[in-house]
Amino acid sequence: MLEFMLSPWIFYFLMILGMILTVLLIVKATKLFITSHVWEKYNDDSVFAYDLLCAEFPDACILKDVPVSSTGAKNVQISQSIDILYVSRGGVIIISVVNGTGAFDNPKTGTWRYRYPDANGKPVTLNIPNPFDVTIPAANILEGLLAGEKIFLDVNRVVVFTGSKIGLTNKYPEALSINELTAYIRAFDMRAVMNGPQFRSATTTITAFAQYNQHKNLTARHNLGSQTVSKDFGETDSNPTNADALNPELINKAATATDDNDEAAALLREIQIEIDKEIKPSENN
Repeated sequence: MLEFMLSPWIFYFLMILGMILTVLLIVKATKLFITSHVWEKYNDDSVFAYDLLCAEFPDACILKDVPVSSTGAKNVQISQSIDILYVSRGGVIIISVVNGTGAFDNPKTGTWRYRYPDANGKPVTLNIPNPFDVTIPAANILEGLLAGEKIFLDVNRVVVFTGSKIGLTNKYPEALSINELTAYIRAFDMRAVMNGPQFRSATTTITAFAQYNQHKNLTARHNLGSQTVSKDFGETDSNPTNADALNPELINKAATATDDNDEAAALLREIQIEIDKEIKPSENN
């Protein structure tokens, strides 16, 4: 035993172990520094919540202001924007961000009531839509997209209150203060309901779908192609695009993609190829 302890191999082992621990400590310290830097810029809005998640969970796919739309039964168009969409091996979460300081009557279903003092200190009461009710269609659409990739899971929905001082009449796990958000996500990720290939497939599918809807919204808003979407969802440029670049047949199929789960994944890859054809020329300018 003494000979083993004095052998060169034990010193090599300890040296390698020490290097690994040093790297882990550096990574953790860097992460803490980035997170603390984000908190220094605290603001009562969805951008802060997004920046916080990006700092804490760099391996996840995190999108903000994600457009989701589909044609449902009887050709009823469903269209809405998700504040933050979080995708990891733990699953998918729709995160609705509620701003403002005050008191919230927040039942899990049904209208919410928001009470706060105005500039003169007088109480103000507003009825606001329940984020859990509002995001049900988006959750159903995303579950359909994932089913097209043979990934069967429920899309979770949570609400994050970013105000510095809030009161809730109902406290349940899906109603979070901004201070509780990272702990909730960390516990969520520990479930690891998707393996690596499934996570990559889910990320590709959802990202392509969001890009397509962003492109569709922009072309509709800016006279069928006066602007083109960039790879960062929040940015556009003024380079003109060909309004006919996206095949009309492809557009019609995409409108009902989530109604036909078996074709959804392949269709979204086609959409991504079409979008890339428009993005690349503008990048080279």
